[in-house]
Amino acid sequence: MFRPVVAGDKRPANRLVLPTPPNMTLATALKELAEPTARGILESHGIPLWAWHRLREGGRGGTLFVDDRTELLAGRLRDFAAELQVPLTDGLVGIADEDTE
Repeated sequence: MFRPVVAGDKRPANRLVLPTPPNMTLATALKELAEPTARGILESHGIPLWAWHRLREGGRGGTLFVDDRTELLAGRLRDFAAELQVPLTDGLVGIADEDTE
């Protein structure tokens, strides 16, 4: 199930599927990753290294993390759409539907 990293931020880039121990938030789990292990997890989940560092530093309550991840994912979407020759509008950022129970 997709879960938010930063409470209250409804942007799609704030959602991840990442198992955590019971009662641990995704933000805490990400912050506690050890550097060697972190790189593989971050890459596989579309999280830029600089976003992870800003999350660990508390950058504006985690919103900088979501800003950075939004930018990365939007760039990947633009590249993918260009390969398929699918035109995109400028408004790639939106609000995710509530998908948690």
